[in-house]
Amino acid sequence: RAGIVVEIGPIKVRFNLTGYYAKTRDLQVTAGVPNSLGVIASLPFNAGTLDVYGVELEATAKFGNLSLFANPSYMHGEYVYISPLATTLTTALTPVRVPSFQFSGGAAYEVPAAALGGYFTGSATWRHNSPYWVAVLNTTRTTTENFVDGAISFTAEDDSYKISFEVSNLTKQKTVTANFLSLFPGDPRRFTGRIKFKI
Repeated sequence: RAGIVVEIGPIKVRFNLTGYYAKTRDLQVTAGVPNSLGVIASLPFNAGTLDVYGVELEATAKFGNLSLFANPSYMHGEYVYISPLATTLTTALTPVRVPSFQFSGGAAYEVPAAALGGYFTGSATWRHNSPYWVAVLNTTRTTTENFVDGAISFTAEDDSYKISFEVSNLTKQKTVTANFLSLFPGDPRRFTGRIKFKI
């Protein structure tokens, strides 16, 4: 991991670059597999060895009360060995939930409220995922996903408490998180209220 901070007058910019590589041996997966009677059964089995590698960039910039961020990333995953017990898998299949490209970016703005003893923060975030498989046997693939989240909060000056109202998946992006005998949809638009206290 490497990072750099650049300050130009009141503007502060930070970059962090991270590369990673992970090897998982004796990977256990579960899939719906037809048995000898033609009935689909949920069976766990040893898929073999999985390699995943990628690179992530984190970029943030602060201009007074305004903060911006952008986080693109690339990821690749592949089976490099398939156990003889996993008769339904081959190295030509792609592991599940491995989008090649992801991006998140957004902005936050702080408004001081001295009379209330704290400050308000408004933020918006866009999250993007390229298509990826959600079924072990590569029978179901997501479409391109784009999520929009937003939040407004009030934080005490001494950080003793924070009140926030948040909305996730504002645009009602439809997606599938898994295909396990049936499709499992992703979260719909969600509103959340939070109150946090520091003890």
